[in-house]
Amino acid sequence: MEKIKKYKRQLSYLFLLSVILILCNIIVFDYFKHYYKFATASLVLLIILIAIMYFKVKRMFEVIKTEHIKYTNSLLPENVTIKQVVNTEEYKNKEQIEQKQSDFDSLIEQFNKLNDPIEIAKTFLSRMAKEFDIVQGLFYQYNNDTELFEPIADYAFYGEEQPAPFGFSEGLNGQVARDCKTLYLSELPDNYRQIMSGLGKGEPKYIIIIPVVSNDKSVAVVELALFNHLNSKQITILEKILNNLCEHFEK
Repeated sequence: MEKIKKYKRQLSYLFLLSVILILCNIIVFDYFKHYYKFATASLVLLIILIAIMYFKVKRMFEVIKTEHIKYTNSLLPENVTIKQVVNTEEYKNKEQIEQKQSDFDSLIEQFNKLNDPIEIAKTFLSRMAKEFDIVQGLFYQYNNDTELFEPIADYAFYGEEQPAPFGFSEGLNGQVARDCKTLYLSELPDNYRQIMSGLGKGEPKYIIIIPVVSNDKSVAVVELALFNHLNSKQITILEKILNNLCEHFEK
């Protein structure tokens, strides 16, 4: 938090300095406006100053945003995990059921505090890797301008080319986006996707593609490659988690 305050103070000083320099330059320009060379030089200097200050302020905003995300992450409770929420153990008494719902709400709150679709996507994939041993993951968000689902985050993707954007109905991911229904594959085509790691190479046994749905339309798609099986209840809870985060992926 101290770093954020420090950067905000620096940003204030920078803004004040920018205003002073620009005002001084305007005064100089007005004073020498009858002298073409001096006026032109003053105008060029003013443009250069504005450009420099713009990039400095832009960079400062990026630093503040990054530090804010780090600070927010440091406040996130670590006691609730995705795996804990997805646990399909049957609870019968009221206290256990209420605790299960409380865990779910806490998990959603953790993601909501990030308040950035890319950070949410990266965090979701990294936590799935840590808690469910997924071996590869891709997160796509729908772009209204291009009308395509574009990759915004990945986990352990080592392809020679970056994941390609896709439209509704294009490929398996596009079909999932169109139908707003999760696809779980346990019988994969040969060489569907090869996983590379320090232990060598291998083929995933399962692929799950989950749409993130808002108002009956997919706004994002998550593709996960796994070595371990997920049962139907686990998949349902994963869908619920992602769909509770849909507002972050609406453009």
